[in-house]
Amino acid sequence: MFRWFLGLRICHQTISLTMSDRFYSSSAWRRVRAAVLLRDLGLCKIRSSGCLVTASQVDHIVPRRLGGSDLDPRNLRAACLPCNLGRPDPRRLVGEVDVVEGPSREW
Repeated sequence: MFRWFLGLRICHQTISLTMSDRFYSSSAWRRVRAAVLLRDLGLCKIRSSGCLVTASQVDHIVPRRLGGSDLDPRNLRAACLPCNLGRPDPRRLVGEVDVVEGPSREW
C-alpha cells in the first residue's frame, strides 16, 4: 500500500527490525533526540527548498554508515521531514561538501 505525504510516495510494509531500527527505538537515542530537538528549539537546521521550518526529526550530519557518531550531539541537528529525506547521499558527492551550520548553542 502506498500513501502520499508531502509529495513523497511512501510504502508501508511490515518488516522485521533491522539493527538500524533497533538503534532508533533505543532509550539512548530517544533521550539524545529529545535533547537535540530542544537544543535547536524545534527548528529545522537544514533549511533546503520545501522546508517546513518545524523540526520533527534529528539528522546525522555525518551519516552513521560513513562513520558519523551515533549519539554525539555535535553530529546531530534538528530537521523537518522534507529536508531530512531530501539530503543528497554523501557517497555520490564528489568534490562537494555539505555545508553544515553548527549547533545552535554549546552543550
